[in-house]
Amino acid sequence: MSIPCPLCKSTHRSELLNQHLQCHDCGLIQRLPQFQLDQSSERERYLKHQMRDDDEGYLKFVNPILSYVPQNFNFEMEGLDFGCGHVPVLGNALIRKGFSMALYDPYFFPETETLQRRYDFIICCEVVEHFAQPDKEFRLLRKLLKDRGKLLIMTHLYDESLDFSSWYYKNDATHVSIFQAKTLQYVVENFGFNQVEIQDRFIVLE
Repeated sequence: MSIPCPLCKSTHRSELLNQHLQCHDCGLIQRLPQFQLDQSSERERYLKHQMRDDDEGYLKFVNPILSYVPQNFNFEMEGLDFGCGHVPVLGNALIRKGFSMALYDPYFFPETETLQRRYDFIICCEVVEHFAQPDKEFRLLRKLLKDRGKLLIMTHLYDESLDFSSWYYKNDATHVSIFQAKTLQYVVENFGFNQVEIQDRFIVLE
């Protein structure tokens, strides 16, 4: 396919089912632009998410981040919940623990001054799969991190042991960028990070 990969710009891509292209260089799987939602439809879809600060199931799901932050950062440090959604459950949970957290979401918390500061850690929980322009977003995230800062990600990575045709994660129309381990290694090598640690769905870039 001649459409460049939105992460590494390679044109060495092939069709993976009828709505996705897989890059053979960085491994990114992209939902083709004609199958992506427009911004109004995407925002409407996000508003349907039933988010509550006291949702025990969700808090259990995000526990890898809730456990990691107190073990690796102190209350003098500042974090950013990037892509926090209309109810910033994770950011609020960390605030309740005593951390200073800024909130940013292009639809619901779009204050641009938040993007003028630098942070000790940034959390992107179930966010990177929504990046239509992952090169732009990772460049921004690295810029927002302090020199020794860490980017904490939760997403479901694809690997070839999975049957893509029946894989649930690709069925969400807002999931436009699916990552593999090799994709994250590309991000490390090309966007100013030093290493990546992958623990199932929890990923740390630093």
